[in-house]
Amino acid sequence: MTEQNLELIHNTLKQANSILIPIPETGGEKILGTALALSSLLRSDGKNVTILSSYLNLQNSLNFLDLSSITSVIQGSVESVISIDITQYPVESIKYDKTDTELRIYINSPSDKFKSDLVSIQPGKYPYDLVMTLDTKNWTQLGSYFLNYPHIFLETPSLAISAMDIPHPYSESTIVENQYISSAEIIFEYLKTYSRHSLNDKNIINSLLLSLILSNNKNLNLEKTIIKLRELPNDYELIIQALESIVSDNQILLIGRILAHLEFVEFGKDGKSTRYAYSKLFTHDFTKTHTTEQDIIVINRELFRYLPKDIRGLHILVDNSKSSKQGYINMPNFDMSNLQSHLEGEYQEGILVYNYPSDQDIHTAGKELNQKIIDILS
Repeated sequence: MTEQNLELIHNTLKQANSILIPIPETGGEKILGTALALSSLLRSDGKNVTILSSYLNLQNSLNFLDLSSITSVIQGSVESVISIDITQYPVESIKYDKTDTELRIYINSPSDKFKSDLVSIQPGKYPYDLVMTLDTKNWTQLGSYFLNYPHIFLETPSLAISAMDIPHPYSESTIVENQYISSAEIIFEYLKTYSRHSLNDKNIINSLLLSLILSNNKNLNLEKTIIKLRELPNDYELIIQALESIVSDNQILLIGRILAHLEFVEFGKDGKSTRYAYSKLFTHDFTKTHTTEQDIIVINRELFRYLPKDIRGLHILVDNSKSSKQGYINMPNFDMSNLQSHLEGEYQEGILVYNYPSDQDIHTAGKELNQKIIDILS
C-alpha cells in the first residue's frame, strides 16, 4: 500500500469528528467487521461514529463484538438554516415565539419593505462531517439508505476505500488498492502504520478477522462464519490470545486466511473416532502479503494449541503458484515416521513439511493427501 494512500486515510480521519460508515444492504456482511474495527479505533480517539447497517438481527450472535455504534436508521438532530438578505434593509433585532403549530419570527427594521424573497431556507443537514465507505462500488449499492437520504451522501465530504476497482469514482477521495482481497487488509495496514497499539485490542482484531474470513471464502455467509467461529473454544478469545503471542503483525492476516478455509477431517484410530483440522491457502502470494513459509510453520504450531481439545492435529496446504507446493502437518501425539517416509518430508521446528506434485491443483491434492494421512494413521 502506498504511503500516499496511508497518509490520505490518516489525515482525513484526523480532521473528521462525526463519521458515518454505511454498509450496503446486499453483500455488506463482508464489510461489517471492518466497520466495527474502525468504529472501535475512532471512538477511542473521542470521535462520534455511526455504522448504518441492517444486520441488527445478528446482535445476539455477534455479542463478542462491540455493536453499540450500529443503527438501522439515520439518527440525530437535523440543523436547517434560515437566511435573510440584509444588504438592502438593515435589521435591528430579531425575536421569536413558538406555538404548538408554528414558529413565528419577528424582525425589527427601520424599513417596511421586507418581502419573502429576501428569506431563504437551506435544507436540513445531519451532523456528519465525513461519510466513509468500504468496498462499495457506488452510492446506489447502499439501497434504501441512499434513496431516503441522498443529500447526506452527495453533500457530505466522503472517503471511499476499496480493494476492488471502482469504474466511476463517486467519492471526493477514493483509495483503490486491488492487490488486497478486501478493505479489511487495507485497514489492517493502516493500523500497523498509525495505530499499532490498537492491534492489542481484542475487539478490533476480532472484528477484522470476521471480515477477513468472509472475504477469503466465498462459500461462507455471516451466519456460517459465526458458526465457524463458535466451533473454536471460549467465544474465540483463545484464538485472540494466540494472535497476541505471535510476533509478526502480518501473521494476523495469514491466520484469517487459514481460519477462512478451516474444516475438520474425521478418521478412526484404535477403534475410536477422532479428527484433525485442515485448511488450504489457494494462490497465496507470499510477496504481496509480506509473509514467509516460516510464518506458516509458526502459525501452525501456535494455532494448534488453541483449537478444541479433541482436535488431534493441524494440516495446512499451500499453493503459491510460483514455487513448489507444500504441506505442513502438526500432529504431536502420533507416530509420524511412516507418514514422513511416504511424503518424503522433513521436520522444521516440530512441523512436518513436504512438497506435493506441482501439476496438481490444491483441491484435488488436498483430498488425496488427507486420505493418505487417514490411511497411514488409522
